[in-house]
Amino acid sequence: IKLVDGDVFQESNLNRQLMTSKANIGEVKTEVLKRRLLEVSDAKVDTINAYIDEYFKLKNYDYVVDCIDSLNSKFELVKKAHEKNIPIISSLGTARRLSCMNIKRTTLDKTQNDPLAKAFRTLVKKNNYRKKINVVYVDTPAIKSQKLGSSIFTVGSVGLFIASEVFNDLLKEC
Repeated sequence: IKLVDGDVFQESNLNRQLMTSKANIGEVKTEVLKRRLLEVSDAKVDTINAYIDEYFKLKNYDYVVDCIDSLNSKFELVKKAHEKNIPIISSLGTARRLSCMNIKRTTLDKTQNDPLAKAFRTLVKKNNYRKKINVVYVDTPAIKSQKLGSSIFTVGSVGLFIASEVFNDLLKEC
């Protein structure tokens, strides 16, 4: 498992990222998750404490899961995975979603009710990128609010859904 993120835990992560606690505010996200994974498994876990950009070197992996907020970084990762024929799933918006009942896997061009997906589609079209992008999103309109808060049960459910999809895709290859 390779974990890549240049971010540290912030107080605003407490409501949506299961690994966050008051005790690890300010700690590097990849290192905290690595510690947790090693506590519960014998997995080989490596970390890169950096953001993904055009200079990021994607190695040959069995699968890539994208949970990036930055659209430019998300797009760079998708392009690099496609170039290497590595399967990838991109997670889209969960902000202001209070239901985890309508989590769907589709391609970016078929999403609805998701402002992040709409912005991502715009970026993809602007760059004249034609390959299909596999995504997971919550097909529920966001609640009306000025804040972009996310609920732990929605974010967690999307994460578990993605893990299940990856697991099943890898099993099909066996």
